[in-house]
Amino acid sequence: MTNKPLEYYIDRYIDGTISKEEWQVLRTLLDQPEYARLLDKLIDRQLIEANQEVYDLPAVTERVIRALQPVLNNKQKKPLIVPYRTRFLRRWSWAAAVAVLVLIAGTFFWIHRSANQDVVREQPTTDISPGSNKAILTLSDGSKVTLDSTGNQMIRQGPTVVQQQGGQLTYNAHTGRTALSYNTLTTPRGGQFRITLPDGTRAWLNAASSIRYPTAFNDKDRTVAITGEIYFEVAKDARRPFRVTSDKQTVIEVLGTSFNVNAYTDEPFVNTTLVDGSVLVRTGDKSVQLSPGEAARTVAGEKISIEQHANIAAVTAWKNGLFNFYGADLQTIMKQLSRWYDVDIIYTGSIPQRKFWGEMQRTLHLSEILEVLKESNIHFRIEGKTLIVAP
Repeated sequence: MTNKPLEYYIDRYIDGTISKEEWQVLRTLLDQPEYARLLDKLIDRQLIEANQEVYDLPAVTERVIRALQPVLNNKQKKPLIVPYRTRFLRRWSWAAAVAVLVLIAGTFFWIHRSANQDVVREQPTTDISPGSNKAILTLSDGSKVTLDSTGNQMIRQGPTVVQQQGGQLTYNAHTGRTALSYNTLTTPRGGQFRITLPDGTRAWLNAASSIRYPTAFNDKDRTVAITGEIYFEVAKDARRPFRVTSDKQTVIEVLGTSFNVNAYTDEPFVNTTLVDGSVLVRTGDKSVQLSPGEAARTVAGEKISIEQHANIAAVTAWKNGLFNFYGADLQTIMKQLSRWYDVDIIYTGSIPQRKFWGEMQRTLHLSEILEVLKESNIHFRIEGKTLIVAP
């Protein structure tokens, strides 16, 4: 399969006919220096053809196409996000499609500015810092412990020792029968945290999420209840299945695997994406077993739909400190920003129907994110803890 030219795989992607195996080949090719140079030549060759169709694209996309050549060899400071209108996708020049493909393949590009060019930016009068490691631990007796990046403390609960070191909580459960008790770890908007459960399972909590779990698992199973978004690396234990439940009537069962669950209450469904291993997803009387790279979308007690080629990098980007706007519409992006920057979103006028591609660091201030999004002719205004969006 790898003896086919790079253009073959790109064309297959653009046509929507690329297979899972071909997609993996394409990602591998784009990571190799010789194909990066070939891509450089292909874009250079196609730029003239692109000019005939560029009137169909948003203004920012034209600048992206023209910027791609120097960008490939000059990685600077401003992240690149490519917005597009879906109905124009097949009318794009081949070079524009390559630009999008490179972004979704995981390559980081930066808009190039000459070192001799003076750039004057208007400084925002109001800005909001990114989220950080912070959470609330609610103990079985109802008492609450505030956790943050600087904390270093030990909590004893019977035979269980809970250790906090910075943004991580670790449970060390001693053997022996004890009365079952539960703790809950909750992150606010603008917070994230990690936890190692009593069985050794590791969980990453995104903003506005929670996990309820026993301080020591019993001999039969390991069950936790969640809200929001959590990434799990489940410790293997063939005797005791690991179960994740949510308030949307979805149950996920595993023995040892890695997966991401998105079960925010303001979303109409639960998304379960499998990274490796195997999971069984159930809702109502319906169930499905996932293979690595697949995702299940469940609607409470009603139906399950399967995505066979899920974008793992996009789904797990938050865990790795990134926003990945893989084909995301504006409302999806605003939900992510609302949770991470702890802001309320208000739309004035109609919501622009655009989709975006690209990655940005979650360590950026909100104004820096908005500066890039503004390139698609969407207007933003920060008032206190409210972000106002206007077309």
